[in-house]
Amino acid sequence: KTEKTSRNGVRLRVTFEKNVVIAGNNVFFHVDLINPKDRLIRHVSLVLTQYVECDSREKTFNIIKQDLDHIKSLKHKSINRNFQIHIPSTTPVTFNFGNSIANYYKLHFEVHLRGILTNIKLEVPIIVMDLIPETNDNEDDQ
Repeated sequence: KTEKTSRNGVRLRVTFEKNVVIAGNNVFFHVDLINPKDRLIRHVSLVLTQYVECDSREKTFNIIKQDLDHIKSLKHKSINRNFQIHIPSTTPVTFNFGNSIANYYKLHFEVHLRGILTNIKLEVPIIVMDLIPETNDNEDDQ
């Protein structure tokens, strides 16, 4: 669970069932927006960013970029919804080899509110794994 509050009182809370996902599957999360002053919520955007670090240099790649459905131009006091996004099967796994090379991911959420400097930005690390088939070590014993 991760949360952040804007300076005008709007609070974003994102809760994940798990922050680990197998490439080719969906990651599930719950968004809870508390809007006590009925501020205009224009939309909520989501970006899955891949970070590749190699010898102290970092490159970033946006894998997924989209707006969350059903949260557009609202003034509700409270919004509670479940969401899921599909992680492409071609997404490389999260890994870290000492201090020389690393590959990892973060989901970036941004609540776009009316006004200047009022948006809420939140980031959550996600671990992407590959499905490894089970092997039976006893097959050769038969």
